[in-house]
Amino acid sequence: MCQDSLRSLTQPDDTYYGICQTVAGDNSTESTPGIDVCQYTNTSIHYWPPSLAFDNNVSTKYLNYGSGAQSASTETQGTGTGFYVSPKNGSSVLKGIVFATGDDQPNRDPIMCTVEGSNNASSFLVYGSSWTLIYSGSTGIPASPAPERSQYMSPISINNMIPYTAYRVLITQQSGSANGVQYSECHLLGY
Repeated sequence: MCQDSLRSLTQPDDTYYGICQTVAGDNSTESTPGIDVCQYTNTSIHYWPPSLAFDNNVSTKYLNYGSGAQSASTETQGTGTGFYVSPKNGSSVLKGIVFATGDDQPNRDPIMCTVEGSNNASSFLVYGSSWTLIYSGSTGIPASPAPERSQYMSPISINNMIPYTAYRVLITQQSGSANGVQYSECHLLGY
């Protein structure tokens, strides 16, 4: 994959929908702000919604508690979390994905993910039947040894030639026992 010819398909001002307890091909479950099951961080101190994974700033992050509350920790609590987006730039061909680690707690790192594409209207994107699996594999973040915090990993090449108007990314494995999954950046690359 020639990185020089690829661009980020998403922009900070796109609308991102946080999701949880979702697997590829199934209906999306919406995440909401808070510190409980199926929520992303929203406290008086921190606000880490999905849009922060696209703000080009590795000092912010998206943290989703997935199947548990902020006070719980398991090795799968953050799996099934992610987001979907319909980039304002319109139809595009996804060719890669790159993640950046969060600022703390390596056990929250996403290790494996799926990426799906859709050409359906935005009102249908909650339905699993709207999505086509494009990629299932590594996020580029190693489980061990834990990589540096707030750092971009190497881009992952995705073999795809089909243009889509929307994308859904789901985390399928996290690094270890933690109260959720976090990443500071997630860029979809293509043309």
